[in-house]
Amino acid sequence: MSCNEAVEKEIRKALQKLTEKEREVVERFFFLGQKYGEIGLALELSEFRVQTILLRAKRKLKNVLAPFARKKYGVIVKKPSCPICLSKKRKRIEKLLKTKTKEEGWKRILLQLKEQHQIRTNSRSLHRHLSEHMPPERKRGAPSAV
Repeated sequence: MSCNEAVEKEIRKALQKLTEKEREVVERFFFLGQKYGEIGLALELSEFRVQTILLRAKRKLKNVLAPFARKKYGVIVKKPSCPICLSKKRKRIEKLLKTKTKEEGWKRILLQLKEQHQIRTNSRSLHRHLSEHMPPERKRGAPSAV
């Protein structure tokens, strides 16, 4: 397998980790060369929303492709600074996150994180963790991050 084929294969695998909407925005922006406004019109989204989706998708792709870049090219990608990702109790914390219902706020979760896991964070960081760092199969039952 050539170098280009290996890279293409990894990128295709990484794209499959994105949501359908994220993949659509990435493909239109990077492969078709469309601008935010064009993508927004086609997908019935505001330009700001397109930018937000693209930013989140790029972060996800960076995280997914980092091990490949390190192994293949020796590129060291900065690790996430997410306090949940850095915690040794990540799985237990993610289980706690999945208990939140759409109707309730983040107060209960934030309090438990602080008291039980010594993690001080905010609701925005929790949303980011859910949308960018938690694989879809681990989100079942979790509220929408958007």
